Amino acid sequence: MAQGFFYSGYDFFGDLVAERLAPAGWERTDDVAGAKLVVTYCQGLQAHEDAYYEEGGIMTAIRPGTLLVDLTPTSPRMARDLAVIAKSSGVVAVEAPLVVADPAAKEPFVHRGLACFAAGEKDALEQTRPVLDLLVGTVYQAGSEPGSACLARATYTVQSTAQIVAMAEAHALVQGVVEQLGSSVSPQGTAGAITPLGTAVSNAIADERFSNGYTVQMLATEVAAALDAAEEGGVVLPLMESCLQVLELLVLADAGSMSPAAVSLVYAEQEVAAKHGVDWNAAERALSEKGGCGCGHDDCDCDGDCGDDCTCDHHGRGADDDDEDDDDSPFRNDYDGWDTLRFDDDDDWN
Repeated sequence: MAQGFFYSGYDFFGDLVAERLAPAGWERTDDVAGAKLVVTYCQGLQAHEDAYYEEGGIMTAIRPGTLLVDLTPTSPRMARDLAVIAKSSGVVAVEAPLVVADPAAKEPFVHRGLACFAAGEKDALEQTRPVLDLLVGTVYQAGSEPGSACLARATYTVQSTAQIVAMAEAHALVQGVVEQLGSSVSPQGTAGAITPLGTAVSNAIADERFSNGYTVQMLATEVAAALDAAEEGGVVLPLMESCLQVLELLVLADAGSMSPAAVSLVYAEQEVAAKHGVDWNAAERALSEKGGCGCGHDDCDCDGDCGDDCTCDHHGRGADDDDEDDDDSPFRNDYDGWDTLRFDDDDDWN
C-alpha cells in the first residue's frame, strides 16, 4: 500500500522527490496531517519559517510519528529550534541540508550529483536513512546534536562559494591581461584552476553555460544561511558578505535564475552581460527605488549626489569626516547596497 508524503519548497525539486520516492511506495499528498513523511527544501530562511510556523503551517498540522526530513540549508539555531519543536510534538525529525556537488554541471540535480549532511537522534537517522538514500547520492553523517548538519553545510558553503567567485575573478584577470598585453601571455587550458570545483566553474564560464537549474538565487540563500550561522556565533565573515553582495546584485539585474557561473558576467563588458540576459539597468532602477542614492534610507536628501558635501550620514562618514576615508568599502559596518561594485573609470554605473 502506498504511503503519503508531503513536500514543501522549490517546485521543480518536489517533482524529483516524487519521482525518486515512488519506487519505494511513497505517493505525494497535499495533506500534512495525513502524510507519513514530510520533506522540505525551502527557498530561503523566511520561506522556511513560513512553511513551518505560519498559520496552517507544517508544525500546526503534522502528526506524532511522522518522519520529517528538512533539506533546507538554514542556520544552526533555526535547526535546533525546529528539532526541539518536532521532538515535543513526537515527530521523527532529521536536518539534512542539501548539497549540489557541482554547481556548474549541465544537470546538477541528478541523484549522484547530490549530497546532504545529516544530523539527528540515532533512531531518527535510522528511520530516515532509506529516504535520504533515495533522494541523494551521498549522505555525510554530522552527528546527533541539532544544528550540527547546518553548521557543516555552512562551512561547505563558505568554501565552495569562495571558489566560485574566485574563479570568476581569475577569468576576469586573464581576460583583462590578454586584452592589454596580447594572447601570448594567456595560460594554457583553464584560467589557472587549482581545484575540481574551480575547473568545473571555469569550463562553464568558457563555454558560456549560464543556466542549469541550480541558480544564483539558490546560492545566495545558502550564503545568507551561512552568514546567519556566523552571526549566531559572533563571527564576521567579510568575504561571504562581499560574495552575497555580488550575488544579490545579479538577482537585482534579473539574473537570479542563472547558474552561479554567471558571476563572471559581473566582470564582463555591459554588452556581453546583456547578451546573456543580465540587465544592469534593472539593478540600477532597483537600487534607486531603495533611496535616491541607492543607500536604502528614505530620509536621504542627497539625491544621488554623494560628494564631499553630502551630510546624510548614510554612507559611512559624516560631513566632518576625513576625505580620505574609504566610504566605498563594502566591508564598512553600515554598507547597505551594491552601488560601488560596478563602476567604470568615470564613476558612472557601468
